[in-house]
Amino acid sequence: MSRRVPRGLFHVTWIACALLALRPVPAADRAVEFVLAPSRVVGRVFTPLTTLGQGSVSADERDVRAIAAEAYGTRVLEDLVFASLPSEELRAGRRCVPARVLRRPSGRRDELVVEPWTLVGVEVGQPVVFGDSYVGRVHEILGREGRAVVRLVTQPQLFVGALLPAQLPGTVDTEAAADAPSGAGVPGQKESFDVRFVVGGVAVGRRPLDGGEALLWLAAHNPSRPDATPGGLLVVDELLSELDPFADLSRGFELGRLERGASDGDWHVAPQVDFLHGLYQVVVVTPPGAPTVQPPAHPLFEPRWARARAASAGDPNPTRAGAALWVDGGASAPLGAAVVAGGRLVGRVTGSTVLGVDVALLADPGLALPVSGVPVEIETPYGEWVPPHDDAPRVLGRIVSLGLDRATGQVAFHLRDAVPLELAGLPDGTRVRLRLVTGSGETALPSALVVGEAVLLTGSSGGRGRRFLLDAPTDPLRGAASLFVRLADDDVGEVAATDAARGRIEAR
Repeated sequence: MSRRVPRGLFHVTWIACALLALRPVPAADRAVEFVLAPSRVVGRVFTPLTTLGQGSVSADERDVRAIAAEAYGTRVLEDLVFASLPSEELRAGRRCVPARVLRRPSGRRDELVVEPWTLVGVEVGQPVVFGDSYVGRVHEILGREGRAVVRLVTQPQLFVGALLPAQLPGTVDTEAAADAPSGAGVPGQKESFDVRFVVGGVAVGRRPLDGGEALLWLAAHNPSRPDATPGGLLVVDELLSELDPFADLSRGFELGRLERGASDGDWHVAPQVDFLHGLYQVVVVTPPGAPTVQPPAHPLFEPRWARARAASAGDPNPTRAGAALWVDGGASAPLGAAVVAGGRLVGRVTGSTVLGVDVALLADPGLALPVSGVPVEIETPYGEWVPPHDDAPRVLGRIVSLGLDRATGQVAFHLRDAVPLELAGLPDGTRVRLRLVTGSGETALPSALVVGEAVLLTGSSGGRGRRFLLDAPTDPLRGAASLFVRLADDDVGEVAATDAARGRIEAR
């Protein structure tokens, strides 16, 4: 009897722990945290002794950040901003104010909180673009924080007038067209015409037959003619300009390719940007005349970083890849905050306790990141790797860690490629080596932090997504004596607001 009681208690305790793991109880979690706090303190006191001899950074932490920013990060940021600017034709007669995407308001996927380089000349209603693509309008100015709220065209209440220029729906006899006198009709050619639509909201497509995520399109409504030809490029063109004082600023920006749905009257637009996971830098288009401004400092030099050091040797669960960090000054970091060593991303914060923060490393299954890719090499048809002719960064979208690949020991990731990877002059299926860097748009995760390198194919997976291996340290904490944790951005707005006020004074 005395031997059965301990075994029974063990089974009861095991079942209780399993139930708590499946459905956590906050009170029980706090009690366990309190009970284990002494052992965790002991572990965090003696853990640094185990890292001795694993290497260290000889330069001052500030110098490490400076080297990372100047050697690579600053150039990438400049390239990301340049890639977000409209073409020279669309910039004519307009002023472009770059803006970093910070996050989406809680529960509102159709809005962005952005931080423009300046608020001088920025007004509610002005168009917001990415490259030549129209993405939305300024909805609200947060002057005190130096920020603005952007409402995306994916929101059902935001309607945009669109034009499908001069379509030729019939077949054209090219030989007859060459022989016909000027101004005469051509056999086989129908009358050309413009078609107008109203675009706004999202149309959800069917899931691909071979698996993957359902495709998302912009919804197109109220065509001016029923016989429009799919495949053309829709551009913004507001007819009622008296209702929109900034209609001229929006005119000519692209919405995407017109496509027909299941029925004749069902139209949608295939966008050229990933509205959900691919907006890191945008541009606010304003009338000309306001002064230009200098770009903000690199994110590594912003005041919202706290020094940290490893407080654990790893995660006790062998299927996970995590660590605990001891943050100087007891500072707390928001969920998802970036942890860096120099200019390289180490992981993201998954929890905060009175003793520090818990971090998911890149090899932790489920870790998600928005990323861009900078072409480093391309593979020729002869199997040689050569530098690319175009190394401008490409927005890739969201990647999710699948954990360590058993065959190679590298970290495997899944990429949701809503937008095809294209390099001018290269056919689909060309292998490209990319240096992956973080994209912004999520809380406390700035752009241009190096993630690693990967080889991807040009083209699109058609919604299935891609699996790839990341060339990066599998144990990023080893030898990383200088770690920094990104803190919340809430009070950074005061600095931006001061800069905006100074800009208004200069404008006068």
